Amino acid sequence: MKFLNTLQDKDGKNFDVDGHQHTKSEITDMPTKLSDFNNDIGVGRGTVFTTSATAPTDPSPGDYWNKIL
Repeated sequence: MKFLNTLQDKDGKNFDVDGHQHTKSEITDMPTKLSDFNNDIGVGRGTVFTTSATAPTDPSPGDYWNKIL
């Protein structure tokens, strides 16, 4: 469970923000690019993003349409 003013470690264990005492330079395994993260919920996989003034003719569930006004 997430509580206000707390962080969670990789195992989901809560720890207080004030108790976090290391510097950024001491972190050796910090991700540096988006592809370093796992897409565990499948976001963007096969999703079509359409930007146009007219609605897409054959959208699939989960597709996005940005309407140009």
